[in-house]
Amino acid sequence: MASTNHEQDSYVFNRDHKSTVRIWPLELSRELPGTARIDGFDISPAQYPHRNWLPANVILYVHNAFAPFPQEYAGVYDVVHVRFFVTLINEENVAGFIQNLMALLKPGGYLQWVDLDPHSCCAVTAVPESPKNATEKLVALMQKPHPDANYSWVPKLTETASLLGLQVQTRDNISMKDEFRPFWNQSNLLGVEDFGSQMEGEAAKEASRMIKTLGEEFSKGASVEAEFLCLVGVRPL
Repeated sequence: MASTNHEQDSYVFNRDHKSTVRIWPLELSRELPGTARIDGFDISPAQYPHRNWLPANVILYVHNAFAPFPQEYAGVYDVVHVRFFVTLINEENVAGFIQNLMALLKPGGYLQWVDLDPHSCCAVTAVPESPKNATEKLVALMQKPHPDANYSWVPKLTETASLLGLQVQTRDNISMKDEFRPFWNQSNLLGVEDFGSQMEGEAAKEASRMIKTLGEEFSKGASVEAEFLCLVGVRPL
């Protein structure tokens, strides 16, 4: 999320799920002048770098984005960037979530939301004869909503945001580039490993077997085809 005046531009990244909250702000800090203010929010600081390892204009805070932000952050940001909330959003909380983000923006400020579209996922292979049975099982898991989420909001995101007052500029679906598939495959393996770590008994053993088989299939050219939605909107003046 970001706030601008004549002397300072500021940007904030918000994510409510433990993982890569620090990547976008650190990349942005390298692209902008040192006067730019970059604030990041996550529900947990568990994966934050030590403060001494952060650029001077990057500050990371702890906050649950499904709760209203403190008044000191209201209407001060020029840009709010949010990503990968798909496993946390459902029909009941999507409107409140968007309203919390819009409240951070200055009039004329931009909201950018990047997320996985689970409906787009399918198993693919580099060559027709490559095995993909485990990859297809992974796709089924990715398309199965988490306990606190559902995916029915994804195709209606533009309409929902517009009804809440956001002036949507674009809503694109971005395809996975083939050169990124090795990184994407590794991310999916880590996801299955994390999923399996929460299980016990036979279920944990099955997850372990799936990781092994997935690794074999990925090495032979299998992957999960996926598209990522990107919505950009403006808070009205």
